[in-house]
Amino acid sequence: MNGSYQYVAMFLAAALLSMSSPGQSRPYAKFDRSGEIIGLFNLSEKRSDCRERRSMTGSVRSLRFDDHEMDVAVSFIFDIGGKRRFVEFTMQREAIPKADVESLLANKSARVTACLNSGKWLAEEITKQERSK
Repeated sequence: MNGSYQYVAMFLAAALLSMSSPGQSRPYAKFDRSGEIIGLFNLSEKRSDCRERRSMTGSVRSLRFDDHEMDVAVSFIFDIGGKRRFVEFTMQREAIPKADVESLLANKSARVTACLNSGKWLAEEITKQERSK
């Protein structure tokens, strides 16, 4: 009888541990075959308290990096055809090199998937968009 309690306890502990990490991986960048950055992914967790999630295409303006002890806060104005959104995300210093983030966002067209929470757009994913010719 005592052995069955241990088995149940171990099973419950394993189940709880597997549920505590929903599979959210660290932020990462993707590159094309020529080595040019094409996107930033997993910039913030999918939030259950997200009031609105939106994918928007536009231009990045006023890119800013704020270095903190362990993290870097990245923010920018996202111009989507006359409307402007303030977008931000925070990542660990070593997660993605600043030069890669700058390369993707510096005055380029991008697609941003973000969550509106407490009046702020929190970027979840940013991808390069080819400008129409």
